[in-house]
Amino acid sequence: MNFNDLGIPAGSILLSRDGQAEAKVVSETRMVYQGEEQSLTSATRKVLGLVPDTAIQPSPYWTFNGTSVKKLYEEFHDSASE
Repeated sequence: MNFNDLGIPAGSILLSRDGQAEAKVVSETRMVYQGEEQSLTSATRKVLGLVPDTAIQPSPYWTFNGTSVKKLYEEFHDSASE
């Protein structure tokens, strides 16, 4: 997932769906969560208490400016296919 494609620039804050965790976007594909640079998937596993190699689609668990990252992803891909 490319944050820039979704309109989420470096420096942006993503909040977990429950509002209990936040991460700062630092590049097109990386964020800092709990002081560690990592992928959205890795941070989601930590937020949910999952083991490191658990398969998961992370975008439904995060929001940017009140909108789910999943929705932003779907909107981007819908408009790209037109």
